[in-house]
Amino acid sequence: MHQDQVVALPPDSVVLGSTDHCENAVVQIGTSMLGIQAHPEFPGEYVEALLHAREERIGHDVVEAALASLDAPRDEPTAVEWMLRFLR
Repeated sequence: MHQDQVVALPPDSVVLGSTDHCENAVVQIGTSMLGIQAHPEFPGEYVEALLHAREERIGHDVVEAALASLDAPRDEPTAVEWMLRFLR
């Protein structure tokens, strides 16, 4: 769904996760910074609304595949806890 993404990383970076669409989806920079391209904290209902709102731009087939993936277990409570713990 997103178009902007990090394509060049600083020298002390480690890629922890990637997708076909986003090579640098989760990145650790040094020992104190974590970058997450996606929004794992978004609840499924919000993602569904975003998909429907952007269907014309990203295409019906992409939206249908993404909607089908929302049935899989998600970890947004865990992701939110990680973010809160980091901010504390």
